[in-house]
Amino acid sequence: MNDLKDISLNAQELDVFLAKYFSYYRTLSYHWKSVFVDRIIKFANSKWFVSQKGFEINNQVKAIISASAVQLTLGLENWRIGYFETIILFSSDFKNEISGLKLKGETNLNGFVSFSWKSFIDGYKIPNDNLNLGLHEFTHALRFNGVRGHETDEFFDGYFPKWFSYANEEFKKLKGGAKSIFRKYGGTNINEFLSVVVEHFFESPKEFQTELPLFYSATAVMLNQKTNGTETKVNIREEEILIQSRDLKLSPTVIKKGLPLFGPAFICLAVSLFTAYSAGVFSFPALFTFVVFVLAFFREDFLYRSFTIEGNELLLSKGFFLFKHHAFQNISLPQLVKIEFFNGEGNDHSVSLTFFETDGSFYEETAYVKLEEGERNQFLKELQDAYVWVK
Repeated sequence: MNDLKDISLNAQELDVFLAKYFSYYRTLSYHWKSVFVDRIIKFANSKWFVSQKGFEINNQVKAIISASAVQLTLGLENWRIGYFETIILFSSDFKNEISGLKLKGETNLNGFVSFSWKSFIDGYKIPNDNLNLGLHEFTHALRFNGVRGHETDEFFDGYFPKWFSYANEEFKKLKGGAKSIFRKYGGTNINEFLSVVVEHFFESPKEFQTELPLFYSATAVMLNQKTNGTETKVNIREEEILIQSRDLKLSPTVIKKGLPLFGPAFICLAVSLFTAYSAGVFSFPALFTFVVFVLAFFREDFLYRSFTIEGNELLLSKGFFLFKHHAFQNISLPQLVKIEFFNGEGNDHSVSLTFFETDGSFYEETAYVKLEEGERNQFLKELQDAYVWVK
């Protein structure tokens, strides 16, 4: 980027500029190049770029900084990282006045991201060293954007526990000093690990996919894109979920239906019978409490859920008595994010299931099952091995 003449932030000039200076842009199809350029313009216009120590900020600088953020979020529906409104730029490494540390980049929870321009550009000069300051800091910003309660991408936030289920073993290895394809700094904490993984995902995708195929696939699902350095594909969640399903299975554990919570309904029935005996069958209180019983019974029957296991799918069935099997839902293991057991009477359990559809929508259902203690422990162990977050 040694052009003396600055550029305008419009589609035509950005297309020429990015084709020359931003290699990721060249991997996109015509449609996604158009989306990419449009998002750069919107991103750059929504941020306040602040110069420090005399560093000169022009539209070329804004375009490259914005391109890094858009590269990370191209597959996401909500991509603006809106909580972080300010981008502070230094010519070289800078000192944090509070900690006294010399930094290359910083994502501050007060709503700003800081970069050393030299280190930022160095991250793109060498495309396969897995050191990319822009991707690293903007990954922090994307993660913290939701933590701060700002409008964020619902799928990225909702899928994070699932991603962590895939990441946990590698993170623990790195934290313990064991050999890993990821650099040691990723063992600092889970947020640093996420940023280090994203750097590797974009800069060494073939190694990542070869060494850790399911973890790579989970990262692709979370970002809704994948690249091999020459071609980038977006909207790949359905494709990746099918790939993961081939490798994830549960044994056919015998899961029986648990009992629904008919207790309140039968209390109403008992009150109705007592009122009928005391005041007459056709008295208003007796009829009223009987209607309440019927409505409560129908409601619990209609909302009742249970499930069985069929290979790599959890089959969720709806209804217990009158509405028995009125609807089914197949949830593949890669779509099952989290499962939480709550003990009931004996071997009865209510189970909270969190899962998503390939359109990015998340759902939570409560099901009722009956499992012996040994079966339950085995089932939970298999779920964990299938990268389901178990509580």
